Formats: sequence, C-alpha cells, structure tokens
Amino acid sequence: MDLRIGYVIDEAWWGRGILLVVKGLVEQARSIPDIVSVTGGVDQKHEASIRVLERSGFRLVDRDQESSTYRVDVANEWDTHAAGWDNDPAAQAYATAAFASLEHLLQREACTLDGGAVLDFGCGTGLLTEHLSGAGATVHAVDTSTAMLDILRSKHDLVASGRVITDVHLPPSAQRFRIVACSSVCAFLDDYPATVADLAARLEPGGLFVQWDWERTPGDEHGLTRDQIAGALHGAGLTDVEVGIGFDIEIGGHRMSPLMGHGRRPHTPD
Repeated sequence: MDLRIGYVIDEAWWGRGILLVVKGLVEQARSIPDIVSVTGGVDQKHEASIRVLERSGFRLVDRDQESSTYRVDVANEWDTHAAGWDNDPAAQAYATAAFASLEHLLQREACTLDGGAVLDFGCGTGLLTEHLSGAGATVHAVDTSTAMLDILRSKHDLVASGRVITDVHLPPSAQRFRIVACSSVCAFLDDYPATVADLAARLEPGGLFVQWDWERTPGDEHGLTRDQIAGALHGAGLTDVEVGIGFDIEIGGHRMSPLMGHGRRPHTPD
C-alpha cells in the first residue's frame, strides 16, 4: 500500500525538527513489508516544506496549479529476488567460493570459526550463513530484506541449531565478533566508509573484517575500486589491510572474480 502523510505545524515550531520526523517516518516505513511508497502533497508556495520532502528522498510525481505531489519508494528491491535466490547456481557458487576464500584467509591468520561469533552483514537468504554455521560459528545474520530473512528462517534445521540469529537490525553495539563478513553488500550502502567503521568497531581485538564486492571498472557505476575498499578499511582503524581478487570461478559461461578486502582490529594493550 501507499502511505499518505500530511501535517499542519504552528509557525512557532517551524524549523525545529520536522525534517528528522519525516526522515524517521520514511525509515520506519521501510521496515513494514506492506508499505511500498510514501506520498505527500504540498502547496507550491511552501518552499520549506518542499525542501523537507526532497531532503527526505521524495521526488515530484504530479503537479497542478496549486499543489505538488511527492513520493518516495520504500519497498526493499531485494525482496523481489528472495524467492528464487537459493535456486540460482551463480548465487550458490558465489557463496561457496567466498567461504573457501575466507577459510584460506583464516588458515593463514591461524584463526578459526569454531566457537566464534560471526556477524554476517547483508546475509540475504543465508547461503554464506550456512557455511559459517556449519564450521561451528554462532552467526548473527542481518539483512534489511524481510523476504530474504523469511527464506533463511524457513531453513528450520539451521535456525533450530541455535547457532543462527536473524534480524533486520544490527545487534547491540557492545556485542563483539570474531569475524564480520559482508558478501556483495558494501557497494550498495548509502555511506560505505561510515558503515565499515561501525562494523569494525564491533570486532573483538584481533578480529577480522572481510568483504567481497565486484570491482568497479572505468565508466561503470557499480561496484567498488580497490582504493575505495582500502581507504574505508584504513579509515575504520583496521590494520593489515589487503585488497585483491577473492576468487576466480566460471559458472554458466560467466566469470566471477570479485574483490576481497580484509583488515584486522588492532589488539588493545593489556
């Protein structure tokens, strides 16, 4: 459904936070599966109200002589991919290859998943989560797509093991993880460096942040460059930062060779 909003504000309250209220409403709407858009009408003379809508992500969709209608889409585009995701050979191969590259890194770093807490950020339907849990980790699987999480939660044996916790929100900031894994999610973030800094702060001392993302090529708007990944990881205070090809496989005539970036949270002094 489309959520219609409207408000009347006494002049004494102009400029005192309505932008934050409207932005908060839009974010709340994103978490409600039945809402696909939010619409608001505004008198064309009310320039301040128009700026509030535009700064909250609304776009002009209609206009008459006196008023304008603005709308923002809030449905999660990944929900539309959820039903067939686990049956996609490319998605399966990607998750398997990403996990193999993670295992190789952990062997090199003398680190283990067994008994550790892992944050699978942008977990989707849990293809990587299954590998992480199977290796003995307790996995906090987080994704903004409720449809993707519903698929993960339908894997009853996986969830019943007690080693997989699902949520649309990050766990409390005080909780610490041995590994934070982000598989093909960072390039879609609104503020990639800030999110990496937040996630890196949740690592236990010596913990590893690992991401896989498509490499951006000249003229391409998608993916991340090696410099972008290295800069974000260094900016988050991580050490031993490395960025390179994570794996190179071919599936269905298509070659997949995403970048893998990783860094370590420094050990704190005793």
